[in-house]
Amino acid sequence: LGRYSLDIMLERFFLALEIVQTHRNALTHVLLADSRDIIFQRDPFEQIGSRLASGLEEKIIGDCPRNSDWIIQVYGADVHSRLSKRAVVCAGVTLGPVREVEQYLMSMCGEIWRCLPKVAAIEQYDQAIHNFLIYNGRVNLELTDNRSGMIATLHYESTSNIQIDDVTGEAKVQGKAPAIIHQYDRHDNLLRFVQERFS
Repeated sequence: LGRYSLDIMLERFFLALEIVQTHRNALTHVLLADSRDIIFQRDPFEQIGSRLASGLEEKIIGDCPRNSDWIIQVYGADVHSRLSKRAVVCAGVTLGPVREVEQYLMSMCGEIWRCLPKVAAIEQYDQAIHNFLIYNGRVNLELTDNRSGMIATLHYESTSNIQIDDVTGEAKVQGKAPAIIHQYDRHDNLLRFVQERFS
């Protein structure tokens, strides 16, 4: 990779694969997550069985200009047309047993390498690749929506569906307190909640 300029959004998959392969015998589960806009409300592995999990966004690909553009740029209009009615799967949080995470990372890294001329120095094409692999059956994982109580991905979530529970102090999304809240800073009430509680 030293000969190529990979954006950190793509390079992180190679770095994570190296860490997992180096320490796989000491690990049982692995969480891959964005670092800037994540908060945890409980152990994210409590609900994990033997499969990978990744979070759905509240938008289909065809209705999201950014995700549509990323897929078209990497894979073309035909692939975008095939995926346009599928929900966006966010690449910002993926977790599961170490062997399954390793297989996922190998698939991501292999596809990044295959698409290298198109994606090398451009951020956020990881999400196009993530969705392509999932919806083409090359990555087997559980897709969790914001009602699952596991991962809440909030960029497209309605603010009216987000409340702070005065009794527990937890943030709730669609009536449940998710283990992982991703993209909390897209909503002013959650941003204030995090700043007041954790600053």
